[in-house]
Amino acid sequence: MKYLKIIDRAIESFCKYSLCLLFIMIIIAGFMQVFWRYALNNPLTWSDELCRYGMIWLTFIGAGLGVKRYSHITIDILKGYLPESVNAKIERLNSLFILVFSLVIIYFGAIIAFQNMNQFSPGLYIPMGTIYLVMPIGGLIMLFYSSLQLFQLQKKI
Repeated sequence: MKYLKIIDRAIESFCKYSLCLLFIMIIIAGFMQVFWRYALNNPLTWSDELCRYGMIWLTFIGAGLGVKRYSHITIDILKGYLPESVNAKIERLNSLFILVFSLVIIYFGAIIAFQNMNQFSPGLYIPMGTIYLVMPIGGLIMLFYSSLQLFQLQKKI
């Protein structure tokens, strides 16, 4: 359990700091794009791509943190009418679905990322595989937290 707690803290810290940095990066790049376009009448060629790719990374890393915090989409109307034991089984089934979904994201995301390492983005000129690499990274985060929830280990750490 001690090692799970260390891994949990490391992943959560990575997610929090990454999300903050990505959000700040998107705001700065968006502001620069607007300023250069309208004030200087000379739009930047790379800022739109940076915002788009930052939003993709923000989404997948945020999804992993959302699984940890039980922030994913649920239908709460039934929770009040069903017994607690049924609600617990539904939560475990939900965790199983998220686990399977994250395995699919990891598998296909890794394939897409490695297939596109030789293709470069037009504005930033970075490999597109690095953009798509967030799919297996976010999938691994979701896999870790959904596994903890499925085996009811998250409450113990």
